Amino acid sequence: MRIIASIPVNVTYFSSPACEVGFSWDGDSDNIISNKITVLPSYCSDSDNSKTLETGEKWAKGYATWCVKTKKYIYDPVTKISRTNEPINGVRIVSLEKRSQGGRAYKVVTKEGYYFDIREDILLDIISNSSITKSVINCDLLWCKIGSEMKLIRVDSDLHKHAIESQEIKNAGPIPANKLIAGRIYENRKGEKLLFLGNCTVDLVIDGSNGNYKYSNSKRQLWYNIPDYKVDSLGDKKKYFKDFIDGSSSSLCSYYYDFTKSKSVFVETDIVTDISLNDIEAHISKYGNSTPYKYKTGTIKIL
Repeated sequence: MRIIASIPVNVTYFSSPACEVGFSWDGDSDNIISNKITVLPSYCSDSDNSKTLETGEKWAKGYATWCVKTKKYIYDPVTKISRTNEPINGVRIVSLEKRSQGGRAYKVVTKEGYYFDIREDILLDIISNSSITKSVINCDLLWCKIGSEMKLIRVDSDLHKHAIESQEIKNAGPIPANKLIAGRIYENRKGEKLLFLGNCTVDLVIDGSNGNYKYSNSKRQLWYNIPDYKVDSLGDKKKYFKDFIDGSSSSLCSYYYDFTKSKSVFVETDIVTDISLNDIEAHISKYGNSTPYKYKTGTIKIL
């Protein structure tokens, strides 16, 4: 699977009021704080993403306090600053927070005093490929959006390279529908592999575990979603899928058929064979009784 990532051009810091932080020793019932410093607890958002901007501001506001005098809820004041997403150096590890369900988050502070999480996987990468001197991280860090989460990552790390690749794929855009070729395997942004079987009209009732799904004379793309456990064990892919298309193999489960209006795929990875789709309906009729989906009634007309 490919990591879904992007590198924002600009980022926005949302900060709540300054406070003192440090670390305490395990087993210290008095919770004595060592190495106290003053920081600005902050949340980083992608400046071009309205949803993450909203999340950042809500986080910085904190929980509301009811004011008896004004009879209104009061939130912490929030400061906001936008900046170019350039590499950051001199970041220092200053604390460790214990989260719910046993989770932990190391905390770092920038030279300007902004106080952020740094994830354990990122810290492990830094320990393995760089160094830390008296809590100062000796490499450049960069903000990257991994899935829906903003992370500080090490510049030139494998994760950074994956993020650049994912960004380039996104920028290139999906392959146009009229350029898709039946019998080719494509990948979506996640790296999931999908076999394109062609365009068709469908008049079909699928009996699924959550009820019937009806397609009435509907124009669709027909795909086969290759499950992860099959990807690395296909052997001779050309023969494997040709047997499937010809109806001489039942090894591909009808559960993974996908009739969809469109699917965003970005990379063509393999040519299975130049296939004819005339036998698809026969294949579904012959092998379409596997659970949880049963192709009870219907016809497929290949366009």
